This record gives sequence, C-alpha cells and structure tokens, in this order.
Amino acid sequence: MLLFATKRVAGALLLLVIFSFVIFVLLDISSGSVVSSIYGDSIQAANPMVQERVMANLGLNRPLMVRYVEWLWHGLHGNWGESFASGERVLDIIKERLPYTLILGLTSFVLSFLLALILGSLSALFKDSLWDKVVMIITLGFFSIPSFWLSLIFIMFFSVLLGFFPSSGVYDLGHEKTLGDLAHHMALPIAVLTLSHLAIYTRLVRSVVLETLQEPFVTSYRSWGVDEKTIQLKLVLRYSLLPIVSYFGANVAGILGGTYIVESVFSIGGLGSTTISALLGKDYPLALAIILLSTIVVVVFNLIVEILAKVLNPKWKT
Repeated sequence: MLLFATKRVAGALLLLVIFSFVIFVLLDISSGSVVSSIYGDSIQAANPMVQERVMANLGLNRPLMVRYVEWLWHGLHGNWGESFASGERVLDIIKERLPYTLILGLTSFVLSFLLALILGSLSALFKDSLWDKVVMIITLGFFSIPSFWLSLIFIMFFSVLLGFFPSSGVYDLGHEKTLGDLAHHMALPIAVLTLSHLAIYTRLVRSVVLETLQEPFVTSYRSWGVDEKTIQLKLVLRYSLLPIVSYFGANVAGILGGTYIVESVFSIGGLGSTTISALLGKDYPLALAIILLSTIVVVVFNLIVEILAKVLNPKWKT
C-alpha cells in the first residue's frame, strides 16, 4: 500500500510539472498583447519603444525557459508573482477569492453525491415504477439545460419574479457580513450547480446498483434467508460504493469547470470570474496561478480517490 501511494504521488507531481509548463507556454504565446491590454488602442500601444519598455518591465523579454524555471522556483516557495492589472500579490488575490469557490464547489459536490446516491438507489430498487420514471425525467430535464442558461432561468424566477433570493453577490451591500446572509446568496448558485450534474450521477448510481443486484452473491444471500433490507442497504450499497466514488473523483474537473461558469453568472467574485477577467485582461501571472491551482485540485482529488479505492478494495487495479 505504501509503495502504491508513493508511485501515485510521484506520478501526480510529475504530471503537475508537465502541465504547468504547457500552461506557461500557451499563455506566453499571446504575451505580446499585454501592452494592448494596458494602453488599449491608444498611440502608446502602437509605439514599438513603449512595447519594448513594458515587456522589459514585466520581464517578458527574457527567454521562455528562464522565466519558467524562475516562476516555478518562486512558486514552490509561495511567491506566485504580482498581478499585471492591480499590482497585488497573486497569492493574496487567490486567498480572498478562493473561499467562495470552495463553498460553492464543495457544497454542490456533496449535495450531488448524496442526492444521486439516494435517488439512484431508490430508482434501481423500484425499477420501472412511477418513481423511477419521474426521477429520470426531472433530472434529465435539468441536465439538458446548460448551466449558464439554468442560472438565468433561476434568477428570473426566484429573484426577479418571486424575490426570494438575491440575483448576485455574496453579501448585501451596507450590511454586516453574516453566515445567514452568505447562505441566502449562495442558495441559488448551489442549486443550479447541483441540478446541472445530478442527472448523470443519478443514472450512474442506478446502473451500478442494478448491476450489483444481479451479482451471484446477492442470490446466495437471498437463498440463505438473509433479510432483503439487509441485502439492499448493507451489502448492495457497500459493494456499489467503489465505482460510484471512482466516477465522482474522475469527474471533479467537470464540477470545477461548472463552478467557474455559475459563479461568473451570479457575480460571486470567486476564482471563476477572476480567471475570466485575468485572461481577458492579459493578466498572465494571475491566470496561470489559478489554472495551475485548479489542476492541482483535480490531480490531488483523483489521487485521494485512487488511494481510497485501493483501501476499500486491495485487488482493484488503476
């Protein structure tokens, strides 16, 4: 087990280094447009001397590998540079915006997992019943609507027409920041993100539980006179948990991407809207740090799932 974990950690670190270099190169391709983002379409932006001076001040006139090694070395020591747009430390910006993204992403992830586990299991146990059909139709209906469009529908209905929830932000302006106020503002985006992913997770759980119910050990336990509820709740669900957890771990990138889209629509001010602003404004240190941080989250989460799967089933092959 220790050797397995060591190999996976080493592979994850190598993957992060390779991916960081790829991101660095891709962002560097358009680094010349930094001048245009600062001066716009003014005369200064077209002046070659101004362009050279700006590139030199930002350190973008040095060789690519030199800048990458320097950035990686500083990043390993907790210094991810300064934002081109505001001059703030990138790490300070991330610390300010990260909590909102974590609240939205983790809450919707947990809700999606629990709801899918409950709805999918019940749909499998009551296959082809009215419950099964209703759950599949409703969840597929939400899944068929893009998350940004579903966000706008929820804003129009629950915020504009009914006035139940705020349409944007995380706190009411001019009021004390409280946990209740935060929950009130985050309710709609969490609901949108949860419902957007619920259909595919519910169908996955349903399929896995149905397959498990056909396993020989289930028939054996039934022939031995084991109570049906014990078979369903303790044996079948426990046996089904491994592929379900593995799939959720593999799909964390999709959840993270959905989080960025939803928080941008609701103007939450998390990492999603910050990334879009950084890319549009050619703020490459900030964009690079956030993209790499997102990659780290995905890689680490998949690593945890692999190790957890190995613990749950030592014979499981990854």
